[in-house]
This record gives sequence, structure tokens and C-alpha cells, in this order.
Amino acid sequence: MATGNIRGGKRNYAKVTEPSTVTATAGTASVVATVNYTPSILGPAATGYTVVGTSSDGGASTSATTTSNSTYTTGILTAGKTYVFTVNGLNVNGSGLTATANSIVMPDVYVLSQTFTSSGSYTIPSGKTRLAVAVIGGGGSGGTAGNSGDGGNSSTGGGGGGGTGAITAVWDVAVTAGQTATITVGNAGGQSKVTYGGVDVATANGGSAGGNTANSATLGNATASTGGAGGAGGNGSTNIATNFAILSGATGATGGAGRNEQQGGGGNGLPGGTGATSSSTTNNWNLPPASASTFTVGSGGGGGGGGLDTGNSYNPGGASGAGGTGAGNGGNGATSNRPGTSGAGNAASAAGSGGGGGGGAARSNLAGNSSGNTGAGGGAGAAGAVYVFVR
Repeated sequence: MATGNIRGGKRNYAKVTEPSTVTATAGTASVVATVNYTPSILGPAATGYTVVGTSSDGGASTSATTTSNSTYTTGILTAGKTYVFTVNGLNVNGSGLTATANSIVMPDVYVLSQTFTSSGSYTIPSGKTRLAVAVIGGGGSGGTAGNSGDGGNSSTGGGGGGGTGAITAVWDVAVTAGQTATITVGNAGGQSKVTYGGVDVATANGGSAGGNTANSATLGNATASTGGAGGAGGNGSTNIATNFAILSGATGATGGAGRNEQQGGGGNGLPGGTGATSSSTTNNWNLPPASASTFTVGSGGGGGGGGLDTGNSYNPGGASGAGGTGAGNGGNGATSNRPGTSGAGNAASAAGSGGGGGGGAARSNLAGNSSGNTGAGGGAGAAGAVYVFVR
């Protein structure tokens, strides 16, 4: 019987019979293989399976034990190499008989070759014939808040958040090993670009700076002073006819308005706006490597509005607006009554993100403070970046 027999008074359990079918399929977006196998209905059941992949032309081998009784997906293998996979079942008596799958070739997919955070040049490596790039323009800086005038009775609004740079991706550009591409990485608000063979392959313009707010005059008990507008997002372009994608940048958030009321009135400065976030996954652009598969940029938040004077109390200025992912937050508006301090906008951190707008200045003290309060400056936008892939 397949389950064993009795010999010398001891039970001899059979090992697992080999799988009845084994097939292997190469991945299309990454260098992996999926091995499917059908357990045999003869003999005892397996408690696990060993899957071994061997390359006949220099690829890295792979071996794993799995409890799955139908499928296994390998880790990253060697691109462009030929593989054969074997599968055998396991039970308490050890390894069973082995079945062999069909021979397959791993896809020759793009790999991230170099990341540029400053301008330079890129030489096409030996053996590579196709180029792909993802280009991010620089983010705009946050706007500056104006000052309340000497003895002025008007708070100023916060500066606007900077806009984000565009992202332009291009792939399957035919290239020749040994030739060079010119890489331009824009600083805050600047243009990033890749040029190859005299052609601008991909261009991503930077985001605009957030709007500044004006210094206040003596406006008495004006109810509000406008915050700065958010900077516009950048746009992108390419001279390649096919295989490209362009993501326009997000607009920065508007700064919060300053507020003033009569002595004894109530209220706080208005908060700055929250920066939007724009993102794109390069898997949608046929750029598969997990090491740089997602590029996310966010606009800077608007600065807080100025506070307002209510007698001898200390009402707070407007709260800072949060930046989008990787962007700078806006600064807080100044505290009212007696000279208060506005918060500066934060600098952006992620490539292409906008800086936060500066916090607005509070109105001067009604009790006779003759010096105006100072609005804060905006945060710096982040420089762009260029990601280069080859295959």
C-alpha cells in the first residue's frame, strides 16, 4: 500500500509522492517567479514543500520551504537569466520525490541606477539599452507675513504656502552605453530636467512661492486683513512622443487672515490653510523598483493670522496650517497685546515640496505701544530630484 507496510514488526511510513504538475511563471513588473504545483493524490499528504530554483546561465539560485500546498512566489532573482524550478514534498519521513517545472527567463526590468539631488551627468552603463527617468521640480518657498505698522491697530495675515514641483516620468528611451545624459536639479522653485542626445527628455517646472502679505497701516478696528495666496504648482513637459506621464504640482495653502476687534471684543486670529498632498506611484508608470516606487510631494501650509487685542488679555494668534506630506508647516500668528512673536514657516523636507508661510503679526497694544509687531518669514521650499533607471 502507498501508506506503508509492516516489516520486522515495525511500521515503515512512505514518503510523499512528487507533485503531479509543476509550472513556473516569470513576473512582469519585478524579477520574481511564481511556482504552482498540484499535490499528488497518491500516498500520504505533505506537511510542506521545498522549492529550489537553479539558473543555467549564472543567475543567483533560490531555495525555500513553504507550507503552502499549491503555490510559492520567490524573492528577487537575477534579471535576464534562465531558471528551472524543482518541487518536492516533505513529511515526517523527510523529502519525497521531486518534480521539475518548465524553464523560464526572468524579465529584464528597470533597476534604479542613480538618484540625483544636485545637477550632474549620467553615463549609460555597459550592456544597458533603455533609459527611464522620474524628474521632480523644486518646491516653492513660503510667503512672508507683513508687519503691523508703528502704533498700527491692524494685525496682518499669514504668508501663503509654497506650491510643489511637477513630476514628469519617461521610460523606454533608447540609449547607447558610454553616452551621457545631462541632469539638472532645480533648487527651491527651480526647474529640473534630463537631456539626452540634444533632446529634453523630461522637464519638471518648480512650484511658485507663496504670496506675501502687506504691512498694515493704522486701520483702527478693521475686522480682517487678508492672508497670502498659496503658490501655484509647477507643470511638466516632454519631447518624447510615447511612454510618459506628467503629474502637475499641488497649489500651496492660503495664509490665515489677521483679525482685529474693539477693545473688550473676543476672537482669535484665523488659522492658516492645510497644504494638499499630491502623489504618484511609479508602478503606474512602468517603473517597478520598490526602492523608489513612490514619489510624494505636498504643498506648504499657510501661516497663521495675527492675534487681536482684547484689552489686557492675551488672545492667541491664528494656528499654523499643516503642510502636506513632506512639506513645511505654516508659522503661528503672533499673540495679541504687547509685542508678540510670529512663528516662521517651516522648511520643506521631501523633494519638490513647498515651504510653509510665515505667521502674521499681531496688532499693536491699544494702551500706547508705539512700536509695530513683526511678521515672520516663510520656510524654504525643497529642491527637486531626478531618479534614473536603466535596463
